[in-house]
Amino acid sequence: EHLIYFLNVAKTLEASLILDGGLTAGSSSKKHIGSMSYNKVAEILGANYQHNLSSIFARYGPLTEKYLTFPEVLEFKKALLAGTERLPCRTIIRSYIESCDGGWCPVVYPEHNFVKNVNWILRNNSAKQYCHQSNLGFPMKSESKETSKEVQKKKKSINVVWHVRTGDLALHRNVIYYDVLLRTLLDGIEMTRKDIGHKLQLVFESQEKVPFLENEFPAARFNIGKDIFSSICTFLTSDIFISCGSTFALVLAFAQQPHHPIIFEEVRKETYLGSYSREHTVRQRHIFTKDVAVLLEEGKPIMRIEEVKRLVTTILNH
Repeated sequence: EHLIYFLNVAKTLEASLILDGGLTAGSSSKKHIGSMSYNKVAEILGANYQHNLSSIFARYGPLTEKYLTFPEVLEFKKALLAGTERLPCRTIIRSYIESCDGGWCPVVYPEHNFVKNVNWILRNNSAKQYCHQSNLGFPMKSESKETSKEVQKKKKSINVVWHVRTGDLALHRNVIYYDVLLRTLLDGIEMTRKDIGHKLQLVFESQEKVPFLENEFPAARFNIGKDIFSSICTFLTSDIFISCGSTFALVLAFAQQPHHPIIFEEVRKETYLGSYSREHTVRQRHIFTKDVAVLLEEGKPIMRIEEVKRLVTTILNH
């Protein structure tokens, strides 16, 4: 999500982008990936972190730094176009993702879709190919050397990954929610529960066990506590991805277009802006747009089922 955010800042100001490797070194990153480094994640997604910003300062001489929140970035752009502001050479713009009144900009800032705004940059990314070359995620469905019936069956089936957020924030703990959403999915791809484990490979991905799901979906597979690289590649190489409300789904923006997974995205969780009072509580926005994702509220699509089927058919046939 940091990369998506800063790509938007750079695009808005028509500037070069430098990613400071230190931005993911905080405690929140450690909580999500333990002792592993985000450097490998950056490699999969095609980003190149600069780990020694002092070398840039040394190379280009004294540089001026300017700190801007995202709303200030947009206003500054307007001022540049109007000629009332100027951006001198040798200036570094610093910004931060939680600069929208204290909220996480990609999911709270109104009338600006951070993923769609930079699709043109991401569409030729080779993240999916990287996963296949590293034997991570689902195997490619063509040109397989494997001839066993089991392998061939899996290659012809639809691979569905359902991300269940547990740990720091547990969402959707009610089994009814999963039944409702599963019906939405099965209606969209015109299958039934009997197809799970056969025509449809259903994989639940989470950091901790969710016993009631294992009881409810005995034919599904459960990836529990996988490392972040394995999870990312499982997401990227799936046919259908079901989001739980986590910004981790943003890695799907790096899947090569138009061969990205079909995304079923639940509405965002509530968050606080500016303070922790109820008056500042807002509902976060969907990350993706309805032309590439089935947008959900409480497991039900906000579009008609006919539109869901059309979107699913269009993407699966690519």
